[in-house]
Amino acid sequence: VDFMIKEVSKPHILNNVKDMGDYLKSEMEKLAHNTGAFSNVRGIGLMLAADYNKGNVKDFIKAALKKGLVVLACGENSLRVLPPLIITRDHVDEAMAKMRETLLEMDD
Repeated sequence: VDFMIKEVSKPHILNNVKDMGDYLKSEMEKLAHNTGAFSNVRGIGLMLAADYNKGNVKDFIKAALKKGLVVLACGENSLRVLPPLIITRDHVDEAMAKMRETLLEMDD
């Protein structure tokens, strides 16, 4: 436990959490705006959530998992996103692409 706390407290990890958290939130907000599938994007750092507006969030989660994207449910009908602390911009872009693909396939 002490090792883990020491590692995640290192400046480069904390800076990445802030930078990638801001980027992820921005991309989630864009996805919400462009698709209407999500609203009320919220959170801090890399712990984000958004309300799902197109049915049961569990259906979205199952469809996203088929694309290799692991996301969770929280609350009544919200999506929770908890990526690893070492996530990169490319990982965020890939996750957002998989979310868009999932939404498009669900609309078909």
